[in-house]
Amino acid sequence: MTPRRRRHLLLTGAVLAAVVAAMFLTRALLILAGWGPDPARPVEGWMTPRYLVQVYDLPPDRLAETLGVDPHGARGEPLERIAARRGIPLRTLIDQVESLRGDD
Repeated sequence: MTPRRRRHLLLTGAVLAAVVAAMFLTRALLILAGWGPDPARPVEGWMTPRYLVQVYDLPPDRLAETLGVDPHGARGEPLERIAARRGIPLRTLIDQVESLRGDD
């Protein structure tokens, strides 16, 4: 490998690393500035169990029990799909999650 090619590869790697670092820094600053997920937001059908645990600080085991899902299996499945699979109205499932939020 020639010195010129090596410099080119190093420069490309440095630029890529700087872009990735800038993305993470921007995200961190936005979250610190309060532009992250709003815990006061009502529970909606598109939300997943993992999102609910992170945003509302719900205990994962209790949420899984409330939703009737495996605690590790349904992380990316939205409430809409969970309600349909269980054969219950979405509003009922959302009310159950909201009551879990109120227990804290």
